[in-house]
Amino acid sequence: MSKQGGEKTFTWDDPAILLGIFATIYFACWAAWYFAHTEISMAYTYIRYVQLWLLNALGSIVDLPGVTTVRNWVQEMCQPDGLVSLCHRDFSTVKWKDISNSSIAMNVFCLILMVVMCVRMFLRTNATHPKLNFTKTHNIKSFVKENKRLYPHLRLFSEIDLISQPLDHPVFGMSLTSRQFAYRHRLISGWKEETDGSWTPTLDREKALQVFRVQLGRHWTKSTELSTSETLLVAIAMPRVAATDPSLDEAKFKDAMKDSEDLLKWCWDQFKPPAPAKKKKGEAEASPLAWLQPEIDLEYPRSIILKHIGHPAVQVLIEQHAYNRTIIFALFMQARRLGVLQPAEMRWMRFFDRELWYVLETIGRQAGFAEAAAVLSHYLYESKSGAALAEPQLDKAINGLELAMTTFKFTSADKERYEKEGAVAKLPS
Repeated sequence: MSKQGGEKTFTWDDPAILLGIFATIYFACWAAWYFAHTEISMAYTYIRYVQLWLLNALGSIVDLPGVTTVRNWVQEMCQPDGLVSLCHRDFSTVKWKDISNSSIAMNVFCLILMVVMCVRMFLRTNATHPKLNFTKTHNIKSFVKENKRLYPHLRLFSEIDLISQPLDHPVFGMSLTSRQFAYRHRLISGWKEETDGSWTPTLDREKALQVFRVQLGRHWTKSTELSTSETLLVAIAMPRVAATDPSLDEAKFKDAMKDSEDLLKWCWDQFKPPAPAKKKKGEAEASPLAWLQPEIDLEYPRSIILKHIGHPAVQVLIEQHAYNRTIIFALFMQARRLGVLQPAEMRWMRFFDRELWYVLETIGRQAGFAEAAAVLSHYLYESKSGAALAEPQLDKAINGLELAMTTFKFTSADKERYEKEGAVAKLPS
């Protein structure tokens, strides 16, 4: 049975304990001074005598402020016969006040000396230390330029003025909201006016099905039939999927991971801004964005795919998914079992293939982007069934788009803008 209250434990913040410690220290100092008065005085005086000997000797030659004070103190406390002599003072007559006063003066002198020395050391270190000697003050532009060689994504983004671009730019713009997605693909078939004056759109489900069917992409046939961007993503993820095999030895595991990491670096090297050159007479002006969508030789990434596609861990995923993009989805989900493989490592895809970029961004999310909803919907159906589904399963994507569209109110201005954009689209080109 436990005792009531319990025993008090020791704590440093207990006032009684602190008071006892101070009292003990005070009593110990008093006892030491009382019983060893002469010895303490003699030791203290000789220490100061040695420390101040040079100033004492100087004071015997010249009369300088401060130096004379030191000499007078030595003569009073030590009473030597000459410059090199023992003290002849009766140390039993030294008072505590004499020691404390001289200690204050010495401590102030030492403090000033230490401050001067520390300042000099700081200035010397600041001027000569390797890490400080090469520091620079940067703005954003110069900082990015300085780090280009270390971070490959800076080589790409430093050449793009994203700040000046509109949010709905076809290449540089942000992801489309459900409303923007419906506007761009003309997916609203009608409007219902609410009592508060707002409007509720009616989704054209048949047209949405067609849009999402295109978004889902092509059926898997063989790796050489993949598009360029699909080939690159498959080649990045496939070695990591093979590396999830627990039966691999350490050498094969590291080799597979190296294949993926080397390809990530290789992909960044494909996006090189063109060198400034004068336009020749009669020469067509090149697109300023052409370097963001280069022609990429797929021999290297295809060799990596060929190396790992036969692995059982890879074959299982290919057999369980019917479309190129759902296979990519599955490969990345499995590859991330070994750690983070974030889309940021493939940010070049945002400009190279916007649609596939948002597929990549949707991987691992519970709610996908409208621009990749079809792939997420079909992937979830295949994952749940555990088998490849050749028929598109897009009802969840359509329902999700419809729900997202009706979550927020549409004003009369929104309705008019949609109708105006539709009228412009119908005009003959």
